[in-house]
Amino acid sequence: MDTTYIYIITDGENAKVGKSDNPEKRLKELQTGNANHLTLVLTFPVPADKVFSIEKQCHDELRLQFEKRGEWFKDVLLFDIRNTIFAIIESNLTLQID
Repeated sequence: MDTTYIYIITDGENAKVGKSDNPEKRLKELQTGNANHLTLVLTFPVPADKVFSIEKQCHDELRLQFEKRGEWFKDVLLFDIRNTIFAIIESNLTLQID
């Protein structure tokens, strides 16, 4: 089973939640076009065949909690984002096992 990642990248106030096979490389790509210092906060390994579905679920749920501008969620609480993503991933992986 191939693994890819759901990641959280922040500029200190806002966060991007996305998917990547290489989150560190993705951070460097995003930093190139961003004047603010970006930090890779967390990565969550997920099965590659579920990453698109999980990312969409994360975006849909986070959009209910935080304002979204483009690909970034504004004025975030990283603890809340982490918990939301973790719960979505856990429910997806639990469904796979059952």
